[in-house]
Amino acid sequence: MKTLIVLLIVFQISACYSVAVSDLSSTWLIGYELEGGNDGGPLAGGSVATFSNASSTLGGRSTLGGRNDGFLIGLAEGRSIDMAITFRHSPVIFVRLVGGFDADEIRGRFSAYSSDGDFWMGNFSATRAGPGEGHASYAEDADMALKPTVFIDPEAIWSEQQGKERRDAFEINYSRDAVLMCRNKPMIWQWWLY
Repeated sequence: MKTLIVLLIVFQISACYSVAVSDLSSTWLIGYELEGGNDGGPLAGGSVATFSNASSTLGGRSTLGGRNDGFLIGLAEGRSIDMAITFRHSPVIFVRLVGGFDADEIRGRFSAYSSDGDFWMGNFSATRAGPGEGHASYAEDADMALKPTVFIDPEAIWSEQQGKERRDAFEINYSRDAVLMCRNKPMIWQWWLY
């Protein structure tokens, strides 16, 4: 009987702890440790990211050095995190962050690409911003406002073709609010911002 009571208490404590840890909604200070690619450039100044966590989905805004035009999407499951930040003004910069987290710290690997042809990779770490830290004002951009998202699945469109109309190549039309789904492994996040 004592063993059962102890197990129940441990389970309740760990369940409460996991709920507290899994909510990543906050402002985070991100630092980049460069291991390859071009010189630090915009990554040298680090980032501030403010995002909300609904279920396993992350969404929010981010800065990069002096830029404030970043839009963040991501997925947090268990203690793993996979995020993508797109800075859409010239030059466009795409940053992918993959790693793990606990209550107050995120650590992992990053890769970043620029429309100018620059490339960076290495480690990143992020900590929750404390009082008075991480204040950021983000660019006001009508195109960055949240809108209903349209998911386009090219493989499903191809599979549904019938009879004489069946083709190996076909045209896909999409808008800025479309997410083009792909089943490649490892998953490549494509975010069309033309």
